[in-house]
Amino acid sequence: MTVTIAKDERVVLITGCSAGGIGHHLALELAAHGCRVFAGVRTLSKAQTLVDNPRIKAVELDITDDASVDAAVAYVLAATGGRIDMLVNNAGIHCVGPTVELPLSQVQQVFNTNFIGMARLCRAVAPVMMDCRQGTIVNVGSASGYVATPWVGIYAATKAAVHAYSDSLRVELAPFGVNVVVVAAGCVKSNIVDNYSEPLLDDNNTRYTMARPAIEEKFGLSQVEGVTPTSQLAHVVVPKILRCSPPAYITYGTLSKSTWCVYFMPPVIRDYLLSRRYGTHQLAKDLQSPSPSSPATNSVIVWAALVAAALGTTYALFML
Repeated sequence: MTVTIAKDERVVLITGCSAGGIGHHLALELAAHGCRVFAGVRTLSKAQTLVDNPRIKAVELDITDDASVDAAVAYVLAATGGRIDMLVNNAGIHCVGPTVELPLSQVQQVFNTNFIGMARLCRAVAPVMMDCRQGTIVNVGSASGYVATPWVGIYAATKAAVHAYSDSLRVELAPFGVNVVVVAAGCVKSNIVDNYSEPLLDDNNTRYTMARPAIEEKFGLSQVEGVTPTSQLAHVVVPKILRCSPPAYITYGTLSKSTWCVYFMPPVIRDYLLSRRYGTHQLAKDLQSPSPSSPATNSVIVWAALVAAALGTTYALFML
């Protein structure tokens, strides 16, 4: 199949475009902006809601498999006469649970999908852009890449790796005219939780039974009422990534900017706030552990946290 591409059209390859996810809505929004979109999905049936759009073509693509990536990229290049103007690395999976209790097989799977899969696509597509002296790579990170909260340490580690990789890649590709953008999404309603099937705790081998309510709350945080709709994220992000000189970071979504502000707090304050918010402070009480600090010290920390949070929020409002 060969597609006739106008000079003013952009050819976009997106990963992780199954129905209901961020990639799905990014594909629709990019098509609405006149792009020719190749929507990558592991199973073509999951892209049925996209195929009716004449500007979108579904492509079978498993980012954890070298052969699948090579075949998908070759297909797009053959169909467009050798063009991929934008790569959007969106595919990813969630990971929730006490960090030291997660099976290493699950840890490896999450890194292979969220980080190595992204690097695999960049390795396949970047040379094409470099030879053309133009292009944009968009890597979907997370506000969790700024601050790792309890119960999502492995997921946050993969997203921090995405951010770090992108920072290096951005400088390395700049001489070739290739842009690199990180989309640091906050709590966005998507299908990442719906597709999650791993147990939150191993009931036969866990020391966190009393923290189950906090873990379950964290697991569903991105799906509660009031979080950013996926279509809204796409509507905000797409015009920015289509700029000739897009921003290095786009931080958007519920709690994303407040999370970014927390990054600048002293660790002792940040840890105290996170322990209160995500249940580890209560867990210490339930385990009857002696408090490491006196009530007076706690009071000082609380006041310091409030001052730091106010300063951080003020800084963010003036700088963003």
